[in-house]
Amino acid sequence: MHRALSLGAALLTVLLAVPLQARCVQAVGTGGSETDRLRDDTTALTLDEARRIALADNLEYLAALQRLAATRGELRTAETWPFNPELGLDGPGALSGGTSGRWEFRLVQEVEWAGQRGLRTRTAEAANEAARASALDDARTLLTGVEHAWVALAAARERLTLAREIETLGIRLADAVRTELSEGEISLLEANLAEIEAARARARVLSVEREVRTAALALGRLLGISPEQAEALDVAREGGLPEAPELGASADGVPSTTRPDLTAARAESDRVASLERLARRSALPNLRVGGIAEGAGASESPRYGISVGLPIPLFDRNQGLRMRRAAEAEAARLEVDAADLRIRTEIRSAVRALDTTRREMEIFRDEILAPARANQELLEIAYREGKVDLGALLLLRNQLLDAELGYWDAWQRNLDAVVTLRSATGSILDDLTTHLPEALR
Repeated sequence: MHRALSLGAALLTVLLAVPLQARCVQAVGTGGSETDRLRDDTTALTLDEARRIALADNLEYLAALQRLAATRGELRTAETWPFNPELGLDGPGALSGGTSGRWEFRLVQEVEWAGQRGLRTRTAEAANEAARASALDDARTLLTGVEHAWVALAAARERLTLAREIETLGIRLADAVRTELSEGEISLLEANLAEIEAARARARVLSVEREVRTAALALGRLLGISPEQAEALDVAREGGLPEAPELGASADGVPSTTRPDLTAARAESDRVASLERLARRSALPNLRVGGIAEGAGASESPRYGISVGLPIPLFDRNQGLRMRRAAEAEAARLEVDAADLRIRTEIRSAVRALDTTRREMEIFRDEILAPARANQELLEIAYREGKVDLGALLLLRNQLLDAELGYWDAWQRNLDAVVTLRSATGSILDDLTTHLPEALR
């Protein structure tokens, strides 16, 4: 009787002490306010806070914004007149003591007359639009990484909490079994089983602690903070979880979207097309228009005239450039089609993955966790009747713990699928007006 009571109390504590359902409810809660805090101690960030900090401090993203500023400089250059006037003065005999007094003054301006300047401006405008869209796509990629890292840290923290509870309960069970062994009420084989389970629980804690550190460092890098600060990061889910976007399907069933990388590909195609037209126009030589003033001495009045020059395009030196630009333009057009196909494929894949992971999480919640928790009540009855041995108890406990850990794995996969769909559709950039630089709004 003493053996049954002591082992029953210890094992029932193990089986009944983990409040999974309470943590499941907490995991899907929403609400809370935005704060900006990064302290030396553990810092719990909401998802929106993490997104905002990344957009403000991620160094790679800030570098992308500088590249956008560089293309705006190129636009300014394209809008500027490319040729300065040329001033010339001829004075034959002025240095050799001659007395003719002849002189000639020229002012010449090179003029593009085939629309090259307009094409250069359109090229630079398209380059600026491509850079703006690329920077916006960099923001999409950054936010995708932040949300994945935030979800990974949230799930790892939950698994760590559960693993530590399992470790504590395993230690208590091992202590109780040692007492039973010393009193000769159980065999060494049964005691070893409890010791093995306690050791497995300790190893599991170390493994999950490594997952937490890895996830925290990954999130910290994306936020642009030091590794020391990153290791102290935690998540605050009361600020909300990623939510799947509302999708409007097109005729073929794939939700329609205009992602910034597709916009960038189209702008790049426009840029290269303008370069192709500019290469064709460059076969036409520029005019050189000028004014001339000529004199032969103080006794004669100066004479005025004009000059017009036009190079003879006897040798067409732009054939190779035109061939290159034509190939680049075709490549850019193909890349637009490839980007459209890739994006549509990503969306379809993300929709399917979200449906699968959502059903997987529902199976864990409804068909695995519920029966596992119901087994606790049956186990209690079996204890009281003395019908369950230590091996069966450990097996039932491990089933419950594996179900709980599996639930958090499924929870993470489901939210990762939500983030992937948000990224694939571009909806991850919604409601970012106040967080984006003015150039991207």
